[in-house]
Amino acid sequence: MDLNELGKYIAQMRKEKRLTQEKLADKLNVHPKTISKWERGISAPDIGLLSLLSEVLGISVSELLNCKSKETDSNIDDGAVEAIKYYTKKSKIKYVKIFLLILFLVVFLFLLIIGVIKYNEFHLYEIHSNNKGYTINGYVGLNHEKSMLFINRLSFNDNYEGTNLEIKVKEFMFELNYGNVTLITNGVVLDEGEEPQLLSNILDNILISIEDAKLDINSLDDLYAYISFTTEDDVVESHSIDFNLVERK
Repeated sequence: MDLNELGKYIAQMRKEKRLTQEKLADKLNVHPKTISKWERGISAPDIGLLSLLSEVLGISVSELLNCKSKETDSNIDDGAVEAIKYYTKKSKIKYVKIFLLILFLVVFLFLLIIGVIKYNEFHLYEIHSNNKGYTINGYVGLNHEKSMLFINRLSFNDNYEGTNLEIKVKEFMFELNYGNVTLITNGVVLDEGEEPQLLSNILDNILISIEDAKLDINSLDDLYAYISFTTEDDVVESHSIDFNLVERK
């Protein structure tokens, strides 16, 4: 179907009915620019408008499709056949576009759901010590919105544990750090005259639970502990304990 020929015919019949593009657009409930596109051969009327357009222009659908007037529309000639082919092809393209749009939306929604699940997925890590002098057991649980940290065991690997040479301390300090931020501090300072305490006993009493640690899943390597103590012989020792975090699947 020749869109230029159809456009000229629509313009001709519109003028014969003394209708402006605006008035014709009002009758068809479309924008005047749509009428202009038809008459310039840029596009064709939607198939659902053919009957109403023909009625407004005072012609039959067959005459509209053939782009010429005739006494009866009982016979459909080659022009009408070509027009039917055009609208059939146009409808197929329309449905293909709708199908592709639906397919795109389904795939996009699927990927969006997967992304949300992955974003909110809860990760659990076991905490271990990279310092051979200390044993640490604990867990870090987090997603992109919340993080929790729990340490239930901290011990010093003392070869003299259980003997008279086991380390006893007068002062003790424990820090849990995340980069430059100190998350928690735990310390013991004995009064003068008090008996020094076994380091192992102090460490056994340390239990750490932080419900909102504000940890970032991409920077868990910044977690570490710092321990310092003063022995009964006034020897000061300090140790930095890097964490080894192993994700539990």
